[in-house]
Amino acid sequence: MEAEHGALEVQTGGRGLYAAYTEYAGQGFEQTTVSDYRIPFLSIVQAMSPSVNDGAVPGQISIGINSTFVSGKTGILFVPAVTRRLFVEWQPRELGGKFCGHYQPDDEIVKKAIAESVAFGKYKNGQNSLVETFYVYGLVIDENDNLMESAIAFSSTRVKPYRIWMTQARSTMIQVSVRRSVVAPLFSYAYRFTTVLEKNNLGQYFNWRIKQEIMITPGTDIFLMALSVRDMFNSGSYNSTHE
Repeated sequence: MEAEHGALEVQTGGRGLYAAYTEYAGQGFEQTTVSDYRIPFLSIVQAMSPSVNDGAVPGQISIGINSTFVSGKTGILFVPAVTRRLFVEWQPRELGGKFCGHYQPDDEIVKKAIAESVAFGKYKNGQNSLVETFYVYGLVIDENDNLMESAIAFSSTRVKPYRIWMTQARSTMIQVSVRRSVVAPLFSYAYRFTTVLEKNNLGQYFNWRIKQEIMITPGTDIFLMALSVRDMFNSGSYNSTHE
């Protein structure tokens, strides 16, 4: 096997690995779809999170699939590409707390649940809860500048930092000429996600703190990958994705 590996290395010739693999970037996956993958979600480790039993620390940021944990103080860079608002149906915790489906805001099930609710934000479909959830799909940039498609779900106490974030992003202007500025695309900046300890009448918990950090240059790999995520979403490729 060692001889075979050596032969493969020689075949790249003087072009080097970078040039050789750039020519064939992404090839071989033509027949796969997003259903063949799992999109890793970013989430916050809380005191009652199962991952605490495996050594994770409350306040850390968890990157799904392989459960990589990042310091909540250092945080992680995330480039948003597109957003989505859904009402997600969950079983009661005592019955397993399983995901049961999701609905568009104009779905008749959602309209009925809102009309029959007795408290704002507390919606039911039978015995199950309907939770308003905002999803943001985009890219994580790790400490080595590697890019990874990822997503973040905002519900309950995390809706507030989401709305503050979107307000800031929507208010960002980019000057394109001496006399003209335009609203910046959502994917024009990378944002630093860190965590902060908050509390309410139920106790303490960690929440997101989001800060605009780096402007993304059009035409770069990050910019083009963010466009790809946006286009995949708009084509319907992410419609079955949920957390």
